Amino acid sequence: MTDPRLDENNRRPLATFASNAANQMATQANEQAMSTISKQAGLLFFFRSDCHFCEAQAPLLTVLEQRFGFKIYPVSLDGKPMPSGFYKQFRSDTGQAKALGVMSTPALFLMKPPNEILPIAQGVVSLDDLTSRVLLSAKSAGWISDRLFSTARGVTDSTFLIPEAGALTESVMNDPGRLVEALRAQPVLP
Repeated sequence: MTDPRLDENNRRPLATFASNAANQMATQANEQAMSTISKQAGLLFFFRSDCHFCEAQAPLLTVLEQRFGFKIYPVSLDGKPMPSGFYKQFRSDTGQAKALGVMSTPALFLMKPPNEILPIAQGVVSLDDLTSRVLLSAKSAGWISDRLFSTARGVTDSTFLIPEAGALTESVMNDPGRLVEALRAQPVLP
């Protein structure tokens, strides 16, 4: 706890008032990150008219549309609309599902023109989980910065703990005392 490099409190505040402030900052960063992603990409939504989970997923996708500006591209696997009336304007599947490996519905993919398509989920997911998956996929694809991603998760980057390539040998990794010394010896990055 006395070493700022190893004190978890520097990555995520432990005090309740500070943790609440971190949550508030994370919410704002989450909104910013999702809005940034929605300006670049949309969500491909594969459904079937007889899929009850698709009916449950559709309202959550409308939240993403209204809250962050995501464009949803619905594709019906059976060529029929959803009974609830969600996404009346849809396209029928003409091989896209097979090409993307859709195995179950609902299936969601993050799609950035001209040709980047990232899997998000197959099966119904909560709004929080959907948001987390979109953020993680966008970060992995390089659409948002590591810093924005970390802030949206409510943690501070700990890049100063990442050693230079080859700095940690197997013998150092297997000796906790030597590992701590090696981490302390790493230069602090801005």
